[in-house]
Amino acid sequence: MATDRDEALLWSQWNRESLGHYEGKWIAFREGSDIESHESLDALSERYSGQIREGTGPIFAFVTFKIRA
Repeated sequence: MATDRDEALLWSQWNRESLGHYEGKWIAFREGSDIESHESLDALSERYSGQIREGTGPIFAFVTFKIRA
């Protein structure tokens, strides 16, 4: 499973400069790996289904910097 370090590293990158081109998409993130993105969480979770079953899946997050009313 994703670690506390993965979480801290993702939060450290949570800004428009680092993640702005993923705006409105789901990402899969793990330290030391490229960020993968897709508009559908189902597509990403399917991609990582084996790792999720093994308990080694990445962090999934929806990227948005917009304030919604």
